Amino acid sequence: MSFRVWSYLAPLTLTVSVLGQETPSFGPQELSFFENNVRPILKSNCDACHNPTNRSSGLSLDSRENVLKGGKRGPAAQPGVPADSLLIRAVEQTSDLKMPLGRPRLADQDIATLRQWIDQKLPWSVTKNDGKPRNWDHWAFQAPKRPAVPL
Repeated sequence: MSFRVWSYLAPLTLTVSVLGQETPSFGPQELSFFENNVRPILKSNCDACHNPTNRSSGLSLDSRENVLKGGKRGPAAQPGVPADSLLIRAVEQTSDLKMPLGRPRLADQDIATLRQWIDQKLPWSVTKNDGKPRNWDHWAFQAPKRPAVPL
């Protein structure tokens, strides 16, 4: 293959490989499992310290990207590998990291739910306020609308 042809194919190959690393698409069952089982666990046990504002230890658990990026200790979870996930080790309290901090250990059922979620490669449903600041929809931030003239 000549250099000229290769110079045209190389960017295409790189583009395809980068696109292959995008967020995988998840089915309705996985997204429903996340919304009904996983999100409530994260919200009630993790959100107070690991949110976009607080980011305790540099970790925010408000999006799939942030879970994968992790914090100062590394990625919080490895998709498809619950045994290697820092999140699981923390909630099982098998290492020096014990979460939730200052509270009792999570129930075995909750830990099993988190393991199943990671095993499913971290499905995450995007809600309308994901990635937006708290109270972004407050009336003061909405564009004014002229009311209809009464007849």
